[in-house]
Amino acid sequence: MTAPNLSKNLRFPILFLVLAMVAAVCLPVASLSAQEVSRVSTDGVAPVQNLGKVLGPAVTRSFDNKALFTIQYDDGEADNGYGVANTATFYDNVMRFDLGASNLSVEEFEVCFSRLGSDPDIDFEINFWAADGPGGAPGTFIDGFLATAEDVSLDLAGTYYLFDLSPFDLMLPNQTVYAGVGWDPSSEQDFFVCSDWDRSSVQPAYSQVNQDGVWNTPPAGDANYTAMMYRLTLDDGAGTGGGGDCVPDSVTLCLNDSRFQVTGDFRTPAGQMGEAQAVQLTDDTGYFWFFNADNVEMVLKVLDGCPVNNHYWVFAGGLTNVEVMIRVEDTETGDVRNYTNPLRTPFQPIQDTGAFLTCP
Repeated sequence: MTAPNLSKNLRFPILFLVLAMVAAVCLPVASLSAQEVSRVSTDGVAPVQNLGKVLGPAVTRSFDNKALFTIQYDDGEADNGYGVANTATFYDNVMRFDLGASNLSVEEFEVCFSRLGSDPDIDFEINFWAADGPGGAPGTFIDGFLATAEDVSLDLAGTYYLFDLSPFDLMLPNQTVYAGVGWDPSSEQDFFVCSDWDRSSVQPAYSQVNQDGVWNTPPAGDANYTAMMYRLTLDDGAGTGGGGDCVPDSVTLCLNDSRFQVTGDFRTPAGQMGEAQAVQLTDDTGYFWFFNADNVEMVLKVLDGCPVNNHYWVFAGGLTNVEVMIRVEDTETGDVRNYTNPLRTPFQPIQDTGAFLTCP
């Protein structure tokens, strides 16, 4: 199989590719856009047979450069796919990524496609948007790139493609962004971007048809949706060997002899977003407040569990049901762990005794 092709894209001047129609076993689902379709019908028709392919790498990957980390929300196996009728002029599909920090550089983008048509290749765009639209939807367009995926599978499990974006020096200015794909279905027909139904919580995703600025969620109106099959590999700038001691400030906890840097972000049901405000309690422990300094929202500690299981441990508890994104970095190695509490969900305790295999 030929390696994927990739080039810089100015987004609006050149539009590319593909998607969706419906076969006898693949009926459209109801959607805010009548043109958008789901590969697997959710109205009682049997789904396309999944032949058991497992997509992509494991949830976390190791890199020689410890500043690199991958964010992946899917479970590695596609359950559905979304596209649009070939009468549309363009289709955009994106998922939110909670980065935990701003000014991260994008190293790699991964995506899964499947198809029902005879054309095996899809030309498309990889696009990035700020989460500054109404209610936290996609808003400001950040950047885009032209790409090609060849030999896309007919199987529902799809084919996974990895694209190297490091030569373009794309820096994401926001802590929360949307990343995804878009294509022109009049050029490439019956393609679908893969999705997951099995995640315990929903990672927000949106779609728009014909670049009309109306972002619909969930994609194709699919109530079973939990995550898109998009992954991002990012560079936090720490470099090989890490960046040294943490520097505390109003939004940063420095724990365990200032080795671990902890930051957080929140989002309310009304779409209000902000940085969690940090207050140090002990060398190992601190708390965050969101709206009022007298109202504690989350307590977190990083413990040295090296004598027990050769790991540093992360424990956290919250007194909130807003969405919370937590980022913990080992500044000596550059290793990062991200934790998320979904919107409208009581904060679930974090007891990660295998968080950092970075002893001593």
